[in-house]
Amino acid sequence: MIIVLEGVDGVGKTTVARIMNDKIPLSNMLKLSGAPKNVTDPAWMSEIYYSLFPFLVEQGSKSNLILDRGWVSELVYMPIFRGPDYNVDYLRPFMKMLHRNVDVTYFYLTANFKIIASRIEKKKKQQPNEKHMDLYTAERIVKGYNNWFQSPAEGERKVHVATDGLTPDEIADLIIEECGIELSKPDDTYHTVGGGK
Repeated sequence: MIIVLEGVDGVGKTTVARIMNDKIPLSNMLKLSGAPKNVTDPAWMSEIYYSLFPFLVEQGSKSNLILDRGWVSELVYMPIFRGPDYNVDYLRPFMKMLHRNVDVTYFYLTANFKIIASRIEKKKKQQPNEKHMDLYTAERIVKGYNNWFQSPAEGERKVHVATDGLTPDEIADLIIEECGIELSKPDDTYHTVGGGK
């Protein structure tokens, strides 16, 4: 199974993905990022995704692959950062092909925008030398994700997770339960062997 966590920066995707990776047996975590700024040819990203396809199918078929952001981000972010004419048409056929070959579930994480704004501002203070998203752009990205979530697409299984009032552990548990993943008890053989108290 491929579990894709999506949502605007600051919603908690990375934290939740790490917790899930620790909790779920036979899981791997992968963080995808967009094209470098100097890459302007959509064919470059298309080639990257299609070359990733066999890996994604193999990993998603034999384990639980957790993606901290995926190709949906390209659909949402590229028109904002590269302009409305930037062509992301290669993504829909890629997604359809992937959905036919492996179980993919998209989890759209949302939070109150005041929480998102405070997290973005906190990141700016913690990482002053990094470039960070401004709040106007964050609002546009939230609208883009809302449009994606509300538009039906063949083979897409989308689940909305409102994170307000939930801890990252609770969010991870909710996603794990929604996926129907059984968490096995940890093997404590090595802790009990040797005549401990």
